[in-house]
Amino acid sequence: MATAAVNITDRAKRYRAQNAIEQEDRICVFCGAQSGLMVGHVNGNESDGEPANLVYTCRSCNASIGIFMARAGFGKRTTQYNPEGGARSVGQWLVAVTSMKGAGPMKLADAVAMVRATSPAKRSEYARDIWRTRRRRGTDKVGVPF
Repeated sequence: MATAAVNITDRAKRYRAQNAIEQEDRICVFCGAQSGLMVGHVNGNESDGEPANLVYTCRSCNASIGIFMARAGFGKRTTQYNPEGGARSVGQWLVAVTSMKGAGPMKLADAVAMVRATSPAKRSEYARDIWRTRRRRGTDKVGVPF
Protein backbone atom coordinates (compact mmCIF):
# COMPACT_ATOMS: atom_id res chain seq x y z
CA MET A 1 0.00 0.00 0.00
CA ALA A 2 1.42 3.38 -0.97
CA THR A 3 2.00 6.02 1.69
CA ALA A 4 -0.35 8.99 1.44
CA ALA A 5 1.43 12.07 0.12
CA VAL A 6 0.57 14.03 3.26
CA ASN A 7 2.46 11.58 5.47
CA ILE A 8 5.81 11.52 3.71
CA THR A 9 8.78 13.80 4.13
CA ASP A 10 9.42 16.68 1.76
CA ARG A 11 12.56 14.82 0.65
CA ALA A 12 10.40 11.84 -0.35
CA LYS A 13 8.10 14.16 -2.31
CA ARG A 14 11.12 15.58 -4.19
CA TYR A 15 12.38 12.04 -4.87
CA ARG A 16 8.97 11.02 -6.24
CA ALA A 17 8.89 14.15 -8.41
CA GLN A 18 12.39 13.46 -9.78
CA ASN A 19 11.32 9.97 -10.80
CA ALA A 20 7.97 11.03 -12.27
CA ILE A 21 9.22 13.79 -14.58
CA GLU A 22 8.50 13.15 -18.26
CA GLN A 23 10.76 15.81 -19.80
CA GLU A 24 13.36 14.12 -21.99
CA ASP A 25 16.09 16.79 -22.02
CA ARG A 26 17.66 17.79 -18.72
CA ILE A 27 17.57 21.54 -19.36
CA CYS A 28 15.82 24.44 -17.67
CA VAL A 29 12.55 25.00 -19.54
CA PHE A 30 12.78 28.75 -18.89
CA CYS A 31 16.40 29.69 -19.69
CA GLY A 32 18.01 26.54 -21.16
CA ALA A 33 20.63 26.08 -18.41
CA GLN A 34 22.02 22.56 -18.13
CA SER A 35 23.45 22.65 -14.61
CA GLY A 36 22.03 23.21 -11.15
CA LEU A 37 18.72 21.69 -12.21
CA MET A 38 15.82 20.81 -9.99
CA VAL A 39 12.20 19.85 -10.45
CA GLY A 40 9.79 22.76 -10.91
CA HIS A 41 6.03 22.65 -10.67
CA VAL A 42 4.20 24.29 -13.58
CA ASN A 43 1.13 25.23 -11.53
CA GLY A 44 3.18 26.29 -8.50
CA ASN A 45 1.66 23.59 -6.30
CA GLU A 46 4.61 21.70 -4.85
CA SER A 47 2.34 18.90 -3.63
CA ASP A 48 1.10 18.19 -7.17
CA GLY A 49 3.47 15.47 -8.32
CA GLU A 50 1.60 14.60 -11.52
CA PRO A 51 4.13 14.12 -14.35
CA ALA A 52 2.40 16.74 -16.53
CA ASN A 53 3.02 19.33 -13.78
CA LEU A 54 6.77 18.66 -13.49
CA VAL A 55 9.59 20.28 -15.48
CA TYR A 56 13.30 20.83 -15.01
CA THR A 57 14.30 24.33 -13.92
CA CYS A 58 17.58 25.85 -12.83
CA ARG A 59 17.71 27.06 -9.23
CA SER A 60 17.58 30.70 -10.29
CA CYS A 61 14.49 30.33 -12.48
CA ASN A 62 12.78 28.09 -9.93
CA ALA A 63 13.26 30.72 -7.21
CA SER A 64 12.19 33.61 -9.46
CA ILE A 65 9.09 31.82 -10.72
CA GLY A 66 8.21 30.68 -7.16
CA ILE A 67 8.44 34.26 -5.84
CA PHE A 68 6.36 35.57 -8.74
CA MET A 69 3.67 32.92 -8.30
CA ALA A 70 3.51 33.45 -4.52
CA ARG A 71 3.05 37.20 -5.00
CA ALA A 72 0.34 36.54 -7.59
CA GLY A 73 -1.44 34.17 -5.20
CA PHE A 74 -0.80 31.00 -7.23
CA GLY A 75 0.59 27.70 -6.08
CA LYS A 76 1.17 26.11 -2.73
CA ARG A 77 4.47 25.49 -1.00
CA THR A 78 5.20 22.02 0.34
CA THR A 79 4.65 21.70 4.07
CA GLN A 80 7.60 19.86 5.51
CA TYR A 81 6.69 16.74 7.43
CA ASN A 82 9.03 15.47 10.10
CA PRO A 83 8.23 12.43 12.22
CA GLU A 84 8.05 12.89 15.99
CA GLY A 85 11.34 12.98 17.82
CA GLY A 86 14.57 14.45 16.68
CA ALA A 87 17.32 16.14 18.63
CA ARG A 88 16.05 17.64 21.86
CA SER A 89 19.15 19.75 22.52
CA VAL A 90 22.02 21.32 20.64
CA GLY A 91 24.27 18.67 22.22
CA GLN A 92 22.21 15.83 20.74
CA TRP A 93 22.19 17.65 17.42
CA LEU A 94 25.99 17.99 17.41
CA VAL A 95 26.45 14.30 18.29
CA ALA A 96 24.16 13.31 15.39
CA VAL A 97 25.86 15.63 12.90
CA THR A 98 29.40 14.64 13.89
CA SER A 99 28.34 10.99 13.71
CA MET A 100 27.12 11.57 10.17
CA LYS A 101 30.59 12.90 9.39
CA GLY A 102 32.12 9.71 10.81
CA ALA A 103 33.50 11.33 13.98
CA GLY A 104 30.73 10.63 16.50
CA PRO A 105 29.56 7.71 18.60
CA MET A 106 26.16 7.11 16.93
CA LYS A 107 25.49 4.57 14.20
CA LEU A 108 25.08 6.35 10.87
CA ALA A 109 21.47 5.19 10.41
CA ASP A 110 20.53 6.45 13.89
CA ALA A 111 22.23 9.81 13.29
CA VAL A 112 20.47 10.27 9.94
CA ALA A 113 17.12 9.35 11.51
CA MET A 114 17.64 11.91 14.29
CA VAL A 115 18.57 14.68 11.85
CA ARG A 116 15.59 13.91 9.62
CA ALA A 117 13.23 13.85 12.59
CA THR A 118 14.43 17.24 13.84
CA SER A 119 12.11 20.02 12.68
CA PRO A 120 13.47 22.80 10.45
CA ALA A 121 12.75 25.33 13.20
CA LYS A 122 14.84 23.35 15.69
CA ARG A 123 17.64 22.91 13.12
CA SER A 124 17.74 26.68 12.64
CA GLU A 125 17.69 27.26 16.40
CA TYR A 126 20.63 24.88 16.87
CA ALA A 127 22.57 26.52 14.04
CA ARG A 128 22.10 29.95 15.65
CA ASP A 129 23.26 28.55 19.01
CA ILE A 130 26.34 26.96 17.42
CA TRP A 131 27.33 30.15 15.58
CA ARG A 132 26.70 32.27 18.66
CA THR A 133 29.09 30.02 20.60
CA ARG A 134 31.67 30.04 17.79
CA ARG A 135 31.62 33.84 17.60
CA ARG A 136 32.03 34.09 21.36
CA ARG A 137 35.04 31.73 21.21
CA GLY A 138 36.49 33.38 18.10
CA THR A 139 36.27 30.16 16.09
CA ASP A 140 33.81 31.49 13.52
CA LYS A 141 36.53 32.21 10.93
CA VAL A 142 37.12 29.96 7.93
CA GLY A 143 39.62 27.17 8.65
CA VAL A 144 39.38 27.51 12.42
CA PRO A 145 38.14 24.26 14.01
CA PHE A 146 35.41 24.59 16.59
